[in-house]
Order: sequence, then structure tokens, then C-alpha cells
Amino acid sequence: KTKDGHQVVAFINLSAKNWQLPLTLTDGELTNALGGIGMNSQATTTGKDRFDAVCVPLLEGIGMFEMAFAHPESKADFSREIVPTAENYVWDFSINRTTDKPVKITWNNSLILDTEKQLFLYDPSQQVMKNMKTENYYIVLPSSNNLRVFFGSAEFIRYQMDEFLPVFNFPYPNPASEKVT
Repeated sequence: KTKDGHQVVAFINLSAKNWQLPLTLTDGELTNALGGIGMNSQATTTGKDRFDAVCVPLLEGIGMFEMAFAHPESKADFSREIVPTAENYVWDFSINRTTDKPVKITWNNSLILDTEKQLFLYDPSQQVMKNMKTENYYIVLPSSNNLRVFFGSAEFIRYQMDEFLPVFNFPYPNPASEKVT
């Protein structure tokens, strides 16, 4: 907010050296808005820097959840992971929870400027890839705990998709009367 109380809207330019995308978790009752990803030319990849946020302990019995980027060198997980500016990057994180309820992860894609850089959320256990520039949420099922965010050029994203998503080609022989491959 400005001094006179007006709301300032910060657009997210994925091609810039410094950007941050807040990520919010909710189960419909509780909300955790401490998560996020981003890049900053002054950030570090190991240890905590001033751009990262450390996870708070989860209390048992009240159905809490959090986004957790593992940092064993810091003996802590981070809820917000800001890394040094790079052309391409992959964030790996988990959804830690004390409940079996699905959790919705949301982001404000209307603030992401249309640049050549791509941003995709990937759920390996469900084999689901979400374009974070065109979609603004994903439901994380209790069976899905580990997620990835791919950032970068279209070629990098295509390579990541080829690496992780199954590919189905045309069956042969075609036409067939018995068995096809």
C-alpha cells in the first residue's frame, strides 16, 4: 500500500532478474499464504538468504499443512524458495500435512506478464502438468505430496515434459486384427 492507502499491484515479469510468485494453500477452512517461488540476482541456492522463508512447525490435531522446500544444509525446510536468477530452473517441494483432506494450491496468474518464459506445475503421482500462466489453481490430493515447478524456455519445458510425462504414439500395425503395440 502507498502512504495514502492505495493498493499497489506488482506485475510478475518472468523475464526479469527479480520476480516472486506467492503460492497459497487452502483446504476450504484453513489457509497458509506463506509459500512462494521466485528469482533474485542476490539470492543463493544453499542456505537461507533474506528472500527465503523458513517453515513453521506443524501442530498435530488441527489439520495444518505447508509447502516445504527441503534444505538439509540449513536443517530446515523453506516455505518460500527464491533462487538466483537463471534461464531455466526446477523447484522441487512437498506438501506436508497433518490431515488427509485435499489441499488447493493457488496463485494469481493475472499478474504474470505475457513473456516467452514458461511456468508449469507438475504432479508426478497424478501425471498432471498445469500451465501456471493460464491456470490459477491445482487440487493436491492426499496421495500427492511431492510437486515440481518448471520455469524456463519453451524448449526446456518441452524437454521436461518428455522426460516426465508418458508419451503415447500411434498403434501399429494399423490396421490390425489381433495385437497392437
